[in-house]
Amino acid sequence: MKRLLSVCCALLLGGAAQAKPIEVASPDGRLRLTVEVTDRIDYTLRDGDDAVLGGEGLALRLADRTLGERPRLRRVSRSSADELLQRINPTKNAGVRNRYNAVRLDFAGGYALEFRLFDEGAAYRFVTSLPGGIDVMEERVRFTLPEGSEAWLSEVGGFNSMYEEPYT
Repeated sequence: MKRLLSVCCALLLGGAAQAKPIEVASPDGRLRLTVEVTDRIDYTLRDGDDAVLGGEGLALRLADRTLGERPRLRRVSRSSADELLQRINPTKNAGVRNRYNAVRLDFAGGYALEFRLFDEGAAYRFVTSLPGGIDVMEERVRFTLPEGSEAWLSEVGGFNSMYEEPYT
């Protein structure tokens, strides 16, 4: 009976942990990212009080599974960096400052999602500990911009591109 009660409490606490928004800010504190893990992974990026970008249903479809679909959050960890990276072929500067705050969300199923906030922007990436090679079939996310926003797009003819296509 005690074991059953312990298992039930663990399940309830695990579900409650998934519902709590996870936040991280840029080093200067101006940008803030909120990640929500429910039956999918959503995020909102804010600049001060203004929402500037939203991402809904963030997922990565592999040949045999979809990472981010019905996610089960296991652990949240935070890190930061402030380093000078040396350019191999310097054009304007010999070094580039790499300064960010990060949050990593580890999920059941051998994958994680890492968000990095820089003073000038944000990035995310999927990380896996899956054995062998993986085939990425599709990245899924629905981006939402505030009403009245403008965006430029460089449509490329294939996956391997130098991104030298005109912007429209």
